[in-house]
Amino acid sequence: MLHPVDHTPHCARFDSAVILIVGGGRGGLAMLEVLHNYEWIKLHGIVDIDDQAPGLHLARSIGVPVFSHMEDIVPEFDGDLIIDVTGSAEVHGWLHEQRKRDDIGIVSGKEAKLLYDLVAEQIRDKEKIHVKTVQLELLKTMLDISQQLEKGLGGGNVLTQGLEGSAKLIVSPRALAMECVDGRLEVIGGIGVDNAPVHVPPRVLEMLASLVDKQRPDFLVELDAPLQIPGVEIDFQLAVPLFVNTNLRYCLLFQLSTSLQAPIRASLSMLASHLQLALEAESQHQLLKELAYRDPLTGVYNRRYFDERLQQEMERMRRAKQGRLAVMFIDLDHFKQLNDSLGHTEGDRLLKVVAQSILSKLRTYDVLARYGGDEFVVILLETDAQALTSICKRILSSIDKPKDNTTVERAGATGMLGLSIGVAILSAGVDMEAETLLEHADKALYSAKQSGRRQVRIIDAADAEKIPLPA
Repeated sequence: MLHPVDHTPHCARFDSAVILIVGGGRGGLAMLEVLHNYEWIKLHGIVDIDDQAPGLHLARSIGVPVFSHMEDIVPEFDGDLIIDVTGSAEVHGWLHEQRKRDDIGIVSGKEAKLLYDLVAEQIRDKEKIHVKTVQLELLKTMLDISQQLEKGLGGGNVLTQGLEGSAKLIVSPRALAMECVDGRLEVIGGIGVDNAPVHVPPRVLEMLASLVDKQRPDFLVELDAPLQIPGVEIDFQLAVPLFVNTNLRYCLLFQLSTSLQAPIRASLSMLASHLQLALEAESQHQLLKELAYRDPLTGVYNRRYFDERLQQEMERMRRAKQGRLAVMFIDLDHFKQLNDSLGHTEGDRLLKVVAQSILSKLRTYDVLARYGGDEFVVILLETDAQALTSICKRILSSIDKPKDNTTVERAGATGMLGLSIGVAILSAGVDMEAETLLEHADKALYSAKQSGRRQVRIIDAADAEKIPLPA
């Protein structure tokens, strides 16, 4: 078996061997595949009259010179060895006659067959090792994906793990991960890709959608024409579309240096299948988690989510040592009387309308939850007293204009419909537990109700103990 360059003193006596290969068929291809890996071998070129011979294709891809006529190269060849794999006695004789020097070795006939068999055996051994390596890399990546899923780190982490594992599997130097969001593609990760745009033009999604067959069993789409993403000067030859609930959700793009061999294709297909199943499982998990955090009546968040989120935001502010947050309690005035007057069905409808009315007056990053009964609670981030006052006024007036809602109209006709709001503001640096902050916001709400309802009370949580309640 041939071995890569050995730097021991035994091999130090020759600097390099210059070799010319005659014949571009299977024999020439095998010789190229092995010999081009050795530092001490310099391939002068390969000769074959068939311009489409497989050995010539490989030679061009690895930068080995290609020749069409022996007459043009053999008489001028001044290297060390000519390997003749044509199997032709006539060529064998001609090479001996035309070689430039008598000491230029010629391996031909049975000797070439023996050398070919040795090389072919090494290639088979190399392929076996490669297949085993691929299988190990496949198993490792699948395990990493499963661990990301088990940790609940989100679809983005699962996809990144799959992208990196796939790139190693097919030895791709450059790869891109994209997510399909609301009918458009967004770049969410990459390997060896600099300055990739976040948003991808719609025509790229249209092109991918036209190429992708949802029933394709191996998940792989080898592109007839390389795909380029505007702003990224890279040709991508392979697309791996990933579906969640039958909808195209993600797409991986890879640059290929060589065509995919059968073992690699099979492993990559298996990995893509595992990755898609993991992403679907993550999507279902997030859906169930979202449902667990929602109030079934109003559709806003429930108390469980609110308590967890408040703890997170207070801990974040504590770590950052800067910023402020506010907790707002909102109570529907006279709800018990309204519920008795209108009926429980109308009372439930009223709670739904009120919840959506409050939500419409908040910012997208504020957190609204139903805290229980007719009481709602809000987390507001980075909001000063002036902005809070403006938000509270909008919320108070949100149910004054029913917008053709008969439930609100009926409730308003009773003269009892209204909201009361209490807010406690907490600044960084004030050591306070979430439970205490909620108590202060509740105290502010009580103050608003005692002052006649349909009012707002905003207090600083740090000074809440000093604020007297109305008699």
